[in-house]
Amino acid sequence: MAPTSIQGALNMGFQMVITIGILMAGLVNYATAKIEGGYGWRLFLALAAVPSLLMTLTALFLPDTPNSILERGRPDETKEMLQKNPWHQRRGRRVPRPY
Repeated sequence: MAPTSIQGALNMGFQMVITIGILMAGLVNYATAKIEGGYGWRLFLALAAVPSLLMTLTALFLPDTPNSILERGRPDETKEMLQKNPWHQRRGRRVPRPY
């Protein structure tokens, strides 16, 4: 439900975060591979669990989306939520594209 003027920036930001995550995973793997005694893979696995736990915990605080509310059988609440959204209100009119 992002406005069209920032959809590209949001997509680019998402791609950047994914790329940085892959880089960080590679760096952590490189650093833990040098640990002697067979503990490197355990440390790597434990460090990989940290962002997963953070994402899981923060996902509990995300707001409901209109689709999720509609799937739960509450169409009136969905309609009210969409009517509060200023970008949904402009859909009936022709909105010029930002590019």
